[in-house]
Formats: sequence, C-alpha cells, structure tokens
Amino acid sequence: MPGNTVSGNGLQERLDSYMEQARANENKLRQFQDMELRLLSAESLPEFCRVLVQDYRRAFGLDIVTLQLIDGNNQLANIFNNIFQEEALRMHGNVNLLDFVELIGDYRTLQELESHAQEPKLATYNAKEHGRFFKHAPDKLGSVAILPLHRHGLLLGVLCLGSHDPGRYSADMATDFLRRLALIAGVGIENSVNIEFLRQLSLKDTLTSANNRRHFFQRLEEEINRAQRQSYAVGCLYLDLDNFKRINDHYGHAAGDMVLIHVANIVLRIIRNSDIFARLGGEEFAVALPNISKFRLGEIAERIRMMIESQPCDLTTDTSINVTVSVGLAYFDLDEVVGEPKELGEVLVNQADRALLYAKDQGRNRVCAYEDIAHLE
Repeated sequence: MPGNTVSGNGLQERLDSYMEQARANENKLRQFQDMELRLLSAESLPEFCRVLVQDYRRAFGLDIVTLQLIDGNNQLANIFNNIFQEEALRMHGNVNLLDFVELIGDYRTLQELESHAQEPKLATYNAKEHGRFFKHAPDKLGSVAILPLHRHGLLLGVLCLGSHDPGRYSADMATDFLRRLALIAGVGIENSVNIEFLRQLSLKDTLTSANNRRHFFQRLEEEINRAQRQSYAVGCLYLDLDNFKRINDHYGHAAGDMVLIHVANIVLRIIRNSDIFARLGGEEFAVALPNISKFRLGEIAERIRMMIESQPCDLTTDTSINVTVSVGLAYFDLDEVVGEPKELGEVLVNQADRALLYAKDQGRNRVCAYEDIAHLE
C-alpha cells in the first residue's frame, strides 16, 4: 500500500505538470492569436511596426525586435521618410521606430539578406553574423531568431528577434510558431504598405509630388498645436510663379507642367525635412516651417527666390525658360499669439498670401514679409 501511495503521488505530480504546461501553452497560443489580430488589423505602417517591434517584444519577454525591409527600387523610401518623420515627432513611449525598422536598398546588403531568405534561423548570437540586424541592442545578446518574410514568392525582408538568454533560441528547436509569425508579418507588411501607398496618393499633388492643399492645412494645424505646447515659432511662405499664364500660352500646358515640377524640385532641395511643402493650386505653393527664427525664415525665402531665378527650366536640349517667383512670408511666435490651431493656421497662410500680393504689386520676383505691410492694411 505505501508503494501504491507513492506511485499515486508521482502520477498526480506528472499530471499536474502536464496540466501546467498545457495551460502555459494555451496562454502562449492566446497571446500569439491576439498579436496576430493586432498585426492584421493595423491601420497604418507605423502602427504595424510599433506592434511588431515594441508590443511583441514586451509580450514575449524579448530584449529586442527589429525589422529589415527590402527596398531595391526605392519605392518605399519616400513613404517611410514622410510617415516615420511624423511618427518620430510623436515619439510613442519615447521610442523612435526608425531605430528598429530599416530599409535595405544597397546590393551588398541585399546579398547578405539572401543568405537568410529560405528558412527561420535560430542560433547563438554571433556579432559578425548577426550584429547588423541588431544595431541598437541594449547589451550583448545570447541568442537570436532571424525570420525571412515572403509574399507571393518574393522576399520582403527579415524579422529579427533577440534575447539575452543563450537558450532562448537554438538550432534544434521547433519553429512552427515562428513560421506562423513570419507568415502573418509578411501579410501585414504587404497590407500596411499598400494602405500607405493609397494614403500618400490621396495626400499628394500627382504632378509635383508636393503635398496637396488638404494635407497641408491638416499638418499645419498639427504643427501649430505642437508649437503651442512646446513654445516655439512657426513660419509660412506663400509662393506664386510670375507670369505663369504667359508660359502656358506661349509654350503650351505640357511646358507649364515641366516648370511646376522644376520649381517644386528646387524648393524641396532647399527646405528642411521637417518643413511641410504643398501645392495649393495652379502655380501657387506654400511651405510651413516649424521651430524657426524670423531671420532664418527670411533667409530661406530669399534663397528659394534666387535659386529659381538662377536656374532656367530646360524643356528640351536647346530650349529653356527663365522662371521667377514672388514670395510672401508670415511668422507666428506661439508664445505671443493665442488661438485655436486650425484658425491660427488659416490666419498665418492668409497673412503670407497678403504679403505675396504686395510683392506682386511691387514688381514681382521679390520677397515680402507681412509684418512690413501690416500697417498698410
């Protein structure tokens, strides 16, 4: 009888252990399912990446998660620059997603990624082999999992999981959950990128690739809101091409389009990445410049005017058009100006527009500041 009691206790312990393991597996499966739903339902690329590199890391006790996406033809670069620049300004949890999400476009790096392209690789961390995937790892890692992400037979990139625990990932482990994660991540990336492409199209002027009017005023409102909270100034430039109708009448509308693209490209080379550039309609453009001094605003306006004047637009190898612009500028120090962000944005642009009209009246091809003409109104 004593022997049977010991045997019964041992059996019960084994059953309890199995039940505990089953409950742990069930909880892990539930976590995986919850994360899959969040990845597939992400409404933007930054949200998708945040769930993947931040929330997944926390949920499963990892030390770092990074995402490397292939951009061999640079189609993603502009989208990433726009949306992640805005995301960096918001800084969810003081974490810059660009530290953990990287675009890969150079041929040598693409070749390196190909070596990880077929199957998930679980291994002890090796700095020479794995270091490039974990540039911002907090400390030396113990083990890593490198998961290739495919869609329709194409390699989209790699998802990289890192842990300080040397035993977390090893080559002899099953990879069922990780394969499923890679599949879901590949689908989610494709969906998120397609959403961003469509979103960008809706916010862009299709001719010049500048922002459109609706997006400009939306972003200007956001910047003024931020400037009020952080106590800095916002400037606005309003640009209008001089005698543009003559260009269309003399050279045709196709030439006019080339001139608009030419001017937009010059402006984009001069302004900062944080500035908001838009085509408001016809031959009119605007730039919102957050966190800038009044002197620097005037410098940028004059540089734009001079660069456009000094660089004719080439229509053909032997035909070019001289182009000039008039520029109006306005400036708000948000420590001194009070109001709702949307209304202040409209006032700021209207003031720059009035300064532009004055510049036109004074002979065109010049910069005029609203504060210099305010007393005339």
